[in-house]
Amino acid sequence: MVSLGRYEDALNVFDATLEINPKDKFALSGKGIALFSLGRYEDALKALDKALEINPKNEDALYWKGLALFYLDRYEDALEAFDKVLEINPEEETTLLYKGIALLKLKRYAEALDASKSAMDAATNESSKIHAALISIEANISLDRISDAALEIEKIKDKISEHAPHLIEYFVEACLNLAFGELKAGNRGNAHRFMEMAYDAGTNIEDDRTDELMMTFIKGAADLKDIPIIKAAVDEVIKLYGDRYRKLLNPVIEAIEIVETGDTKRYYSLQVEEREMTADIVRKITGSDELLPS
Repeated sequence: MVSLGRYEDALNVFDATLEINPKDKFALSGKGIALFSLGRYEDALKALDKALEINPKNEDALYWKGLALFYLDRYEDALEAFDKVLEINPEEETTLLYKGIALLKLKRYAEALDASKSAMDAATNESSKIHAALISIEANISLDRISDAALEIEKIKDKISEHAPHLIEYFVEACLNLAFGELKAGNRGNAHRFMEMAYDAGTNIEDDRTDELMMTFIKGAADLKDIPIIKAAVDEVIKLYGDRYRKLLNPVIEAIEIVETGDTKRYYSLQVEEREMTADIVRKITGSDELLPS
């Protein structure tokens, strides 16, 4: 029933089994997996810990315990569980991937690189290889090893569109992070190249998610309070996406004009919601309330 997605029904069966035999290790593990699948992570941990009391080397229970801890943001504890899985099965590829992600969350980037390499070596399918490469890219960006990250991006850019939306989103985000770094460094050509890769891959995910990622990119530029960088970011987005993004970015465009000219009358040509967004961006850029509408 778990494999069929009928988690509530499966839970009832496991509970009935455990009434007869509270130490049935298969029922305890199954109950933990069903509870995890229902988003009841704390309850899942209790069931999985009981299974591990019976057999501390229960690979499935350790793996799902690691996942439950991961989704509870308890990354150090999750790592401990994942490492126990890997003691039993050093090439368990999904565990290696989650270990790499947990290490990224903990900002242990060099270790995340090692985990991504192990995951790549253990990968039995293209999806796992792509995921491992994305972990490596994020770790390299965080370690300021931009050329290494760019090399990994180039290796997978022609394959990414064939994969699951969450991997495509991960790729788009990595490209935008690299583009952002190149804009800060004044390398507009490189920034455009990475944004083109993000654009090409982004056609395979939902528009709302693409909009969200792109606005995060623009907000990151605004946080720098550097008008030329913000302008470059806006120009690159409009160059790629055209009028669809011109309206979305209008508050940013207006904010730049107000900061550059000091003309606060521009606020009153905007709708109320857009005016408030523009004012927030002006405040973010200038760090003061001086150019806000009265």
